[in-house]
Amino acid sequence: MKTLKYLSLAILLAGSTAIFGKVSDDYKKGYGQGSLDTMILDFITIDKIPAARLTLDSSTATGTLTLLTAEQIAALTIDQIKALTVDQIKALSKDQVAALTTTQNAALSADQIAALSGKQVTASTVSLDLMSVDQLGKATKAQVAALTTDQVAKLTYDQLSTKLNGGTRLFTNLSAEQFSSVQASALAQFTTGLIAEISTTQIAALTKDQVTALTAAQIAALTSKQIAAIKTSRISDLSTTQIAAVTKDQMAAFTVKSFANDGQIAALTATQIPSLSTSAIAGLTQSQIDDFTSNQAKVMTADQLKVKTNGNSKTLYDRLSDAIKVMIPATTLALLSGDASISTTVQIDALTPDQIAALSTTQIAALSTTQVAALSAAQLAVITAKQMAAFTTAQIQSLTAAQIPSLSTAAISGLNKKQIALFSQAQIVALTVDQLKTSIKTDSKTKTLADWFKNISALQYGYIPKSTITKLS
Repeated sequence: MKTLKYLSLAILLAGSTAIFGKVSDDYKKGYGQGSLDTMILDFITIDKIPAARLTLDSSTATGTLTLLTAEQIAALTIDQIKALTVDQIKALSKDQVAALTTTQNAALSADQIAALSGKQVTASTVSLDLMSVDQLGKATKAQVAALTTDQVAKLTYDQLSTKLNGGTRLFTNLSAEQFSSVQASALAQFTTGLIAEISTTQIAALTKDQVTALTAAQIAALTSKQIAAIKTSRISDLSTTQIAAVTKDQMAAFTVKSFANDGQIAALTATQIPSLSTSAIAGLTQSQIDDFTSNQAKVMTADQLKVKTNGNSKTLYDRLSDAIKVMIPATTLALLSGDASISTTVQIDALTPDQIAALSTTQIAALSTTQVAALSAAQLAVITAKQMAAFTTAQIQSLTAAQIPSLSTAAISGLNKKQIALFSQAQIVALTVDQLKTSIKTDSKTKTLADWFKNISALQYGYIPKSTITKLS
């Protein structure tokens, strides 16, 4: 029988009747009718036939295929692989399926792959992206780990979310590099429950396309740890709609500057900042607030600045550094309506004339006498009539003789009788002719400032220099 191993399988099968006729009846009975090929191949020990001599096609009995060794399976040509029927594929053992080469697997048709049983799938090296959801249920973590990034990119949402043989979902077993290849469109289909299952390592690997594909609901579903894992370069990729979905707890997780990077807070763009909800702003910690830049402060809204942050009794505005506060536009500052106090003299010094003019009467009245005394000529020059009327007794008295000439006639027109009565000799001496000529309506009467002094107190009027009085007529 040794000479038989030099014959091709086709020749052996073709001569099977002749060979079979020389086999005893007792041996034949062990196989029964219809198993001639199997009996002959078993009889001649098929595993001894060189792989190069094997010739298979769709007509080859499934029983014959099961006798082939791993070496013989691996030696089958691409044409032979393509010729295998669904039934023939199903007949292969786990070891035989495992023996298929990468080239052979690539030659398998969709129908052939679909024919693989659960046990065969476990042993197969066929790319998982070619398998059905049911088949993936039998796949292993090792098979997932073997996927290339190109293969991962072909996985659908249904495939990614399928639970593997071990009970974990396919996508949770992807490496960071593999996960970065997941289709953005597939990621966008993840339920909020699945979003929470994405590892922080995978989150850190997200690409711009993946990040921008996330829905507002998915953004809101991210855990604090996942938020903190997002690369700073990806934070700026978030849309205003996505930023608006950030929650209080998520906001508190945004990273700050470190030796490693600039942090997520600093990465927020001028377009994104106004979209942060007041709820999100409430989650800010002091270290995060200290990370805000001047460009970010410029675009903060009044509603955001009014928020009391992280359980603190102070508003965001109050917790900003003086250097950052001065960058807030006057128009925004005006909308705070006294909700934000001007806390330090340093801050007053830094306020621009426009910002001073935008202060509410409540904010003006809240200034300390030290702050009022620190107002510059340029700042005093923009004080309005309404703001002047809001000055308290102490504030009027704190104005220095050097500051008085800087008050505009518009500001002087806002004085009331009680305030006028408080002017000291030094302040009156410092008044300009134009200021003294300014008409002031108070106590239901309209008089010039000079005449109000005369009406209120002869002593005050007497403080006006004679050289100035001559110019009043």
